[in-house]
Amino acid sequence: MRELTVSELVDIINGKFLEIEDFWVLGEVSNLKIYPSGHIYFTLKDEHNQINCVLFYSRLSIVKVKPENFKKYRIYGHLEFYGKGGNTNIIVEDVYPAGFGELAMKFEMLKEKLSKEGLFSLEHKKKIPKFPERIGIVTSLEGEAIKDMIRTIRGRFPPVRIFVRPSLVQGEKAAEDIAQGIRDFNEFGNVDVIIIGRGGGSLEDLWAFNEEVVARAIYDSKIPVISAVGHAEDFTISDFVADVRAITPTDAGNIVVPSSIEIIGQLNNFERIMVNSLRRKKLYLEEKLLMLSRSKVFRYPFSIIEERYFEIDRFYGIMKRAILTKLSIAMHKISGIKFLKPRIEEKKNHIYFLEKNLKREMFKIFTVKSEFFKSLENRLYSTSPEKTLRKGYSIVFKDGHVVKSVNDLFKDDVVRLKMIDGEKNAEII
Repeated sequence: MRELTVSELVDIINGKFLEIEDFWVLGEVSNLKIYPSGHIYFTLKDEHNQINCVLFYSRLSIVKVKPENFKKYRIYGHLEFYGKGGNTNIIVEDVYPAGFGELAMKFEMLKEKLSKEGLFSLEHKKKIPKFPERIGIVTSLEGEAIKDMIRTIRGRFPPVRIFVRPSLVQGEKAAEDIAQGIRDFNEFGNVDVIIIGRGGGSLEDLWAFNEEVVARAIYDSKIPVISAVGHAEDFTISDFVADVRAITPTDAGNIVVPSSIEIIGQLNNFERIMVNSLRRKKLYLEEKLLMLSRSKVFRYPFSIIEERYFEIDRFYGIMKRAILTKLSIAMHKISGIKFLKPRIEEKKNHIYFLEKNLKREMFKIFTVKSEFFKSLENRLYSTSPEKTLRKGYSIVFKDGHVVKSVNDLFKDDVVRLKMIDGEKNAEII
């Protein structure tokens, strides 16, 4: 039999505890203590046994109620064995009052889950069209809910078209039927808005609208969805996911379409506003016309024309004097240019003379330099190795270097002889 250390045993116990799914347990709270860290430690007991519990500070904002001494609660959590103290604790995830039923807890857990996933976020809400032409309703054909919705919609806006997709609203198959109804309208219905709903009832009666399949169908819908389930005090998961919540089916009818009577009233009001605005504009224009008719322009039109003629004559005189002044200045400048013409000719002849002398001097310099370079070329050629070779001489190379003395050569040395028409190797005897 293998011997275990205490730490190994604690790890085995905690490993076994991890295999146990999170659970609900009902009991009375006692010995409750709140530590400076904010963590809450308490004992949960019944008439026979007790177990320690820990509610960490990070969960306080999440739990439905904060536990108190001597009260009964439903605790949701998992087991953990604390090796240092040798204690088994329930790590508390959530706390509900003892009277909180199973369905209510299921509701809260799904609500928390979907909220974390963002299904309730306002950014995902779609706007309900102001003037829908086609409305889809998913509900039962039996009961007052469908009658109330149709009656309200027809009463408020008769031209709208209503399409009903019959669905179960209670029982085991109801949730899937409602969800499929939403999907059907998205795929085939060609409607502007969808209403899902039913009349009031108990939590059990309304439960189909608390199922996850319905919530996800609403969230996935490309068409805006109004949730109209039960009465004002009834809240379902579908209410939180839907784009709009109606407190009753009748309220859904009021929300989905405007009242034709109200629209007519608004149009009449707009008409009154427009008529009053036009009247005020008419009075303003009449007053302005009256003021203009009393002005000098209308009373003495020819005097205005005479004044304008006088102003034109005055401006003509001013412009004429300005043009003559400009012309006089220009003529003066032109006469100055004529005076400079002889001097310009003189300078032009001088430049021509200088240019001619410059060309002559440059030709002399070029001739002298050309003769100098030709003489230099002849001198270089007369001293070049090529001219020496043409006279019958040869150049002796040993190991790539020119041999300048017989003392540099020895018997059996191989040398290279360069002559005017080629090169040959030779051996010193």
